[in-house]
Amino acid sequence: TQTASNRADTVNSVIYGGQLDAGTKFDISGFTAVATSNTNLINRISSVFFHNDMSSALQNAITAALTPLTLASDKAKAALYVALTSGEYQIIH
Repeated sequence: TQTASNRADTVNSVIYGGQLDAGTKFDISGFTAVATSNTNLINRISSVFFHNDMSSALQNAITAALTPLTLASDKAKAALYVALTSGEYQIIH
């Protein structure tokens, strides 16, 4: 639907562009700092956005997205994108 598409576009702009609008910036340093470990990164995202209740299916999807990546910043961005555009997150929020 258009709402899902708009949400994905917004998430992409915020995560990969670094800001929502001219005055709102998104700091992912807290996620990048733990991105040397896929498990720690997923746990941080689960804690912050899913109240420590992220499904194992979503955890597996994030892990798959992280597999080819090596830079912590790339891992943080990819993990956040997969999590925040998931149907699971859209139901919660």
